[in-house]
Amino acid sequence: MTRKELLEYLKGAKWNGAGYHESDDVMDAVREVVESYGSPDEDVDGIEDFEDDMMEVADSNTPIYNKDLAEWFGWNWSAVDEYHEEMGDDTGDIMRTIMGAYCMTLERAMREALEHYIDEYKEEHEEE
Repeated sequence: MTRKELLEYLKGAKWNGAGYHESDDVMDAVREVVESYGSPDEDVDGIEDFEDDMMEVADSNTPIYNKDLAEWFGWNWSAVDEYHEEMGDDTGDIMRTIMGAYCMTLERAMREALEHYIDEYKEEHEEE
């Protein structure tokens, strides 16, 4: 499959995976990765084709305003606990920690969604 074929397949796709982010936000970020990086005719073998780009897109989609971060934190405080466990963040700046948690969890959700849809596409087009 090419990036163009994958992007077409992703149109209208909804991500129902459990997580800290809305389906539309996750899928918009996934489409951005597939569409914005590489040539449309470039072959896609698997999730590893997007590894470097996912973190960049997750980072660029992370809110920067304290109000937005505080609102997300209010509903997703356990994400900060996960972030602390994995990253050992000791900056003392709670807003930077929330930003890190947001970015980490968005990247994870993107990875899960993209991997799911790549596998699903391959299964559906296996015999072609």
